[in-house]
Amino acid sequence: MGENCHHHHHTENKKILFTAFLLTTTFAALEVLYGITSHSLSLLSEGAHMASDGISLLIASLAVTLASSSSKRYKKAEPIAALLNGLGLIVVPILVVYEAIKRLVGGTQEILSKEMFIVALIGLVINIVVAFVLSKGGKDNVNVRAAMLHIIADLLSSVSTIVVSLLVMYFNFVFADAIASMIISVVIFTGGWEITKESIGMLKR
Repeated sequence: MGENCHHHHHTENKKILFTAFLLTTTFAALEVLYGITSHSLSLLSEGAHMASDGISLLIASLAVTLASSSSKRYKKAEPIAALLNGLGLIVVPILVVYEAIKRLVGGTQEILSKEMFIVALIGLVINIVVAFVLSKGGKDNVNVRAAMLHIIADLLSSVSTIVVSLLVMYFNFVFADAIASMIISVVIFTGGWEITKESIGMLKR
C-alpha cells in the first residue's frame, strides 16, 4: 500500500512538473522575443530566466520518472536534478547583473515601455497559473520545491518588470530597468544557493 502511494505521488509530481514545463517554456520564448524588440533588460532577463526554468522543470520531470524506478542506481536522479536547478538559479543572475552593470556604465537604450508592460502583465498571469499547478505537487519533493522557487522568482520578476515599465512610461526612468534586474537577481541567487546546498547534502547521504 505504501509503495503504491509513493508511486502515485511520483506520477502526480511528474505530470505537474511537465505541465509547468510546457507553460513556462512557451511564454519564455515570447518574453525573450519581446525583450529583444523592446530593448528591455528586465523583460529579456525574465524571459531567459523562464527559459532556464523550463529546462529545469523538464530535468526535474525526468528525474522524478527515473526516481520512481525500482533500480537503485536512479535514486540519486532527483537530487542531481535539484543541483542542476540550483546552479541555474546561480548562473543566470550573475549574467544578468553583468549586463545590467554594462548598461548603467555605458548608457541605456530606448525602451518600448508599452510592449514591455503588456508582456510582463501576461507573464505575471502565466506565472500565477504555473505556481497554482506546482502547489498541487508534493511539498516533500526537493524538485517540486526547487521548481516552485523558480516560479516565485519569476513572479517577483514579473511584478518588478511591470513597475519598471510604468516608471519608464510615465517618468522616463530608463535606469530602473537595469537596477530592478540587479535586485531580482540577488533574490534569485540567494534561493539558488540554498537549493544547491540542500541538493549537495542529499547527494552526500
